[in-house]
Amino acid sequence: FVRWGCKLNLRNYLDTNHRRRLHGRAVRKGAETVARLIAAYESAVLLSVEKRDGTEDRVWDWRLGYIGKPGCLSVWESERKHPGQRFLHLNCRSTDELTTGCGKITEDGGRLSITTKHSRYIFLIGGEAEAWQERRSESPATGLSG
Repeated sequence: FVRWGCKLNLRNYLDTNHRRRLHGRAVRKGAETVARLIAAYESAVLLSVEKRDGTEDRVWDWRLGYIGKPGCLSVWESERKHPGQRFLHLNCRSTDELTTGCGKITEDGGRLSITTKHSRYIFLIGGEAEAWQERRSESPATGLSG
């Protein structure tokens, strides 16, 4: 799985923000397992994110900076902090990383969404993400309408 300089190897997946490494198929912090890899998508892009509660904009709006950034998306299941709940992690080709909170994940065709306590994220995955990026590179003025 190599695309945009993002190599996704399920046996050696490094989360540099949290300094955790995938061993087998689990993220470990020290000797403790904290999350298990459920699925991975070689091609993904964050299409939109919306605020769901009264969180102040200055605390919440950092998420908007990830809209339109392509990368590799992985689905994780928490084993310690929120056992059984799932979250998403986006490794952007620009070396930025986004990790959502735990929430309900739904997949509809080429879109994957997660609804967390504070936000709702919608990602384009697979062929849908690649087609969107091609359209955007051909005519950047088209925006993020998907």
